[in-house]
Parts: sequence; structure tokens; C-alpha cells
Amino acid sequence: MEKNDPLEMENRDPLGMDNDDSSNSLVVFIALWDEDYGPVIEEVFPEESPYDDIESMTTNLFMTFQTIFGEAVEVSFKKTSLTMPFKSENCVARIQLDVVPNEEVRAGLQPFIVVVLIPGDLDEQSLTTFDPILEKVANLYKETKSVHLQNYLLDIKNLFHLAQQVDDLDLSLEQGYDLEAAVADFKSGIELIQKKKYLVAYPLLKHALMKFELEKQDNFTMEASYMLGTLLVQLKKYVPAIKHFKNLASLAETKNVLKYKELFRFMLGLCYYKLNNYQIAYDYLAEIQIEDAKYVNKLQYYSIMTRTKMKLEKFQESIDDMKNFIEILSNLENNPTIDKQIAQTHYDLGFTIYNWKIREINDKQLKSIKEIKAEISPWLFESIDNFKIAAQIWEENVNYLQLLPTLEIIADIYHILEESKQELAILEQAFEKSGIIKSKTAQTKFKKRINSLTKKIELSTELSETPTKDDNDADQEVQLPTETISAQAITNNHHLQGSSAGSTTTSLSEQYSTEELIGTKDTIEEIEDEFTSIAINHLDKGKKAYEGKNYRRASIEFVNGLSILRRRKIPSKKEVELLEWLIKLNEETNEPDKVTYYSAQLEKVKQKLIS
Repeated sequence: MEKNDPLEMENRDPLGMDNDDSSNSLVVFIALWDEDYGPVIEEVFPEESPYDDIESMTTNLFMTFQTIFGEAVEVSFKKTSLTMPFKSENCVARIQLDVVPNEEVRAGLQPFIVVVLIPGDLDEQSLTTFDPILEKVANLYKETKSVHLQNYLLDIKNLFHLAQQVDDLDLSLEQGYDLEAAVADFKSGIELIQKKKYLVAYPLLKHALMKFELEKQDNFTMEASYMLGTLLVQLKKYVPAIKHFKNLASLAETKNVLKYKELFRFMLGLCYYKLNNYQIAYDYLAEIQIEDAKYVNKLQYYSIMTRTKMKLEKFQESIDDMKNFIEILSNLENNPTIDKQIAQTHYDLGFTIYNWKIREINDKQLKSIKEIKAEISPWLFESIDNFKIAAQIWEENVNYLQLLPTLEIIADIYHILEESKQELAILEQAFEKSGIIKSKTAQTKFKKRINSLTKKIELSTELSETPTKDDNDADQEVQLPTETISAQAITNNHHLQGSSAGSTTTSLSEQYSTEELIGTKDTIEEIEDEFTSIAINHLDKGKKAYEGKNYRRASIEFVNGLSILRRRKIPSKKEVELLEWLIKLNEETNEPDKVTYYSAQLEKVKQKLIS
């Protein structure tokens, strides 16, 4: 292996596989709910947390318990355990809720939580093993109000490592276990995986692999290593999965097997991403030439790669990847899963653009409104466009739990841009939707902002009638956020994506009855006009890119415009125009399959227009 080979351990993973300790991302904390001030972090360890905003996460956790227990004064919190994933932080929280006596709060009991934040997404059974420690900490806090959390972190780390392991103690090759029996076990193991019986399949595949290695059956060894690694990923055992994929890597490189050279890189990237080792994940994923890849699913690749780049603050690369991802998704047949992916990707795209540009402004230390607007207004409006697309899709799918935090973010950006009327319209929409899911907390928050903003607009109108300021006021200093806007809203949106298939984690959407979540799906004409204008904007950008022979950018703009118009209930002439441009572009770039696809779509739209 060459000196600079990316698989070389000292270059790729200086700690070595066995020392690849994602337990450094474990955090434990205690928080008390104060009805006047919200959550109060009583203690956290380690103090230097790898997570961006524990305060917002804590608020989110208390709101979840409030949803479960209700908001009436006579209702009190009760001792409860709960699991909640935070997708934006790539971690899962295991929480113990308890109460301490306090006559000044409802029912005389004040809630507090003990939380451990765990990297990745362990299965529910593994997560419950942390409960005895959390309960011990909760009992001590109730008695003394003073807990030294560092005394418990070692036990938590040990449980985490144990959860990542698979028991191999009883696995050994029996006398007379021949190659034919190993092949039979291998086939049986694959059948069991297809039935999702992973724990039953594991010993069969492990036995088969041991025999294949002993008999130096390299092709079988590669297949078995890949299947075992994939099985362990399904069980969320990423550390042992990495061992199998690295064994696969060695053979695939030696034998020069393209299939497994692509797959081991993707699977190692996925595992390291799940373990919060984003740089290592990026290094593996970046080696895959995705446009030419034959064995890696492009949707899965872009989904992981864009998030990895976001974590590493490679904003421009992440934005480009997300736009490519949206183009791929928009060419697929619509279904609820694709809709969800499109919405989430537009949301991530809007957030990434915002986050990137706000950080740039803070770095440049621009202070005046004039300077800031000149620098980032176009980017923030593009960010808003993407958030609106996500919001529109979630509203169409009656998914208000993801719609509300997205609307709040849009309102926050309008606030930065000093577009008060647009901000007010969005807040009123959010207030209306929060009423549908009967969330008094959300209604109170939005109503407070609406009242405050209404007074500001009225005062501004009065002042504008008697101008007293000179032109220099445009250069007054403003305070930009140093962190991302509405951290709580962003956290809400990401953690509400729910856990992976098979998990018993409680999500907010499961805590409402179907009747409470079903609301009106009426489309407001003004909103439809606004989305049409966004689509036209993409159309115009696409035309300019086409004229400049930037066909890749033109294609992305046309597809984005098309995906927006398809959210409407009726076809339009602009949809026809976009399809015609896509056909023209793909004829120019010699893409006959796409020409055929878009031509068929065009005929369907024309028929709908006629009918």
C-alpha cells in the first residue's frame, strides 16, 4: 500500500479503530423548569459540550413532556422516562423526568430532568440500560440538590461501549464444519436479513465468514464481511461494523473489486458519520466519484454527504450537493417519502445558506444596516425561498409539527431583513396553525410576537408621516445574531424527523391524536401566487445560465422551479414552459433519456390543461 493511500491507518484514523472513541461525545446534565424563566441548567458534564445549544434542546425536551401531560394548572408532571432523537445534532437523548416539591408551582411539584446525550442512534433496548444511572442521579438531586456528574460519566461510557459490542464469545468452528456448510449458512443468513431477523442471522454469517477466511475464499470473504457489516449497521453497532468494512477494504483493494471498493467507502463514511467523526466520514465519502459510481445509491450518498459537509462547515460544497440532491428527487415519481425528502432538503438548504452568510458577516464585522443588506439580502431571500418550499410541502401533508418551527425561522429572517409586514404575515400563519394542533405554548409565543410587531408597525407608520431622521440613519449599528436563528425552532424541526425504522422512540407526532393533527388543507390564493413568482425566478435564472452555456446550473434552476409548481393542485402554463426548457437543454447536452422523460411529463401537463 502506498504511503499516501487513504486507507493507511495513521493517515486516516490516528487513534486506531479500537481507540476510535465516540464516547467523547457523551454528555450528561440536569435541568430544572422555572415557570418564569424556562429551563435552568443546574449542572452539565463535561462543561465543554460538543453540542451547539443544550439550552434549546432542554426547552424542547420540557415542551415534549408538557405535550404528554397537558398544560392545565391542575395537571402535574409525573416520573417518566423518554427517548428523543435530535437529528440536527446526530444524537439521541435518554431522559428521566422527576419532580421536587415546590408550593409556588402547579400542583406543588416542580419538574426537572436528568439527560444523557448519546452520539448516533442506539436502539431503544440499549438506551434503557442507562435508566438505572439516570434514576440514581435523579434521586440524589432530589435529596441534596447537588450532584457531581463527573462521578457517573465513566459508568455511562462503559454502558455505551457495551451497547456497541456484539457477543462473540461462543462463536467457534465446530469439527467437521466444511465449506459446503458455510455456504449454506451464508445463504440462510442473507434470507434472515431480508426478513429483518438480524440477531438470528448474525451467528450464521459469522460462522460462514470464519470458515471462508480459514479456507482463503476471498470472494466469499468479501461478501460475508459486507453482509455482516451491513447487519451490524442495522443493529446500530457501528464500531464492530467498521471492523468488518475495514477487513473488506483490504481485500477489495488487493483484488481490485470495483463493487466493494465503492461500497466499503460509503459504509465506512456512514458509520463514522453516525459516530460523529465527521472528518473521517468526509474523507471516505469524498473518495467516491458519485456521478460515475455503479454500486452506491446516489440518494443515500447525497443525504449523508451533505449533512457531513454541513457539520464540517463546508457550506458552498454542501449547498451544491443539496441542489443536486433536489434535482434527483424532483425527477422521481411523487410519493410521501420523496415529498418528505424534498421538504427536508429544502429546509437544510435554507438553513445552510443562512448559517453560512451570517457567519461571514460576523467575521467581517459589518455593523450598519446598509452594509449588511448589501452583503447578504439576496442570500437570505434565497434561504427564505427554500424554507417556504419546505413549509408548503409540510402543510400539504398536514405535518404541522414540522411546519411551525419552519414558519418561525422564516419570520426570524424577515425580522433581520426588516421586512415587518412579511414577518407579521408569517407569524399570523404560524399562530393559526398552532391553534389546529391545540398547542397553547406555541399560540402564546406567536401571539406575543404578533402584538409586539403590530405595535412596532403602527409606530413606524406614525413616524414616517413626520420624518425627523437624516440619511445617516441607514448606517446605524445593528446587532446580528452570533448563533443560528431560532435555535429552538431549528432543533424542534430536526428532532421531529423521528427515529429510524424499528425504533420505539416516542416522537411528538405520536403524542397527538389523529383528530388533533388533521386540519384544513385549503390553499390561500396569495400563497400560490407567491410560489408561482418563486418558480418564475428560478425559470429566469435558468434561462440566464443556459444563455451562458452553464447547463448544469440551468438544469438545477429549471428543476427547482418545476418542483415548486408541482406543489400546486392545478397545472399551469409556466410548468409547460419549464418542461420545454428542460427538453431543449437536454437535447443540447445529448441526454435522450431525460428528453423522453420530460416530453412525457409535458404531454401529461398539456392534457391536464386542456381538460
